[in-house]
Amino acid sequence: MIYNPYEDFTTNKMNQILVDGGFAPEWVMLRKEIHVSKLGIREKLVIRCDKLLSDPKMHKKTPDQLKQDWAQVLENFRENEVKSLNKDVDKFNLMVPMIRSQIFHFNLDSEAEKVWNDEIVKLQQKLQNNSKIHAEEKPDIVDNSGNVTAEKSAISNFVQRVSTYLNSQR
Repeated sequence: MIYNPYEDFTTNKMNQILVDGGFAPEWVMLRKEIHVSKLGIREKLVIRCDKLLSDPKMHKKTPDQLKQDWAQVLENFRENEVKSLNKDVDKFNLMVPMIRSQIFHFNLDSEAEKVWNDEIVKLQQKLQNNSKIHAEEKPDIVDNSGNVTAEKSAISNFVQRVSTYLNSQR
């Protein structure tokens, strides 16, 4: 630690001992907690979006219905986790000694849009890979009761509808 001649020697020595001992100011620990919380929310968003898009009944829904389901998921996140995270951000911003170290609230809408678009792209790639595999084998899929279904084409049509819908919303 570099000694600042304008700082009280006792304060400097106390801070040096605390840092060497592994202690940190509350705002430093809070920053770490906020960072971990943001990563956790992002990961949970990916899991929920993947779960929503991998639901076997999802291809029967319209893009509007799927967007409504996603909006409901986001509202649950906003009510619970994001609200708590943003309270911690406010607390951090009041404690941090330098104004340039303050952080912004977690923007759920922009994160959700990134996650949604990434998951749609993953789903499209997965379907393209599956269609290449199934094109070599057989075009239809046999369901649990032994009936031949055209689920693959229905899912593919659904993804195309969702992609078109999303592109029209931009």
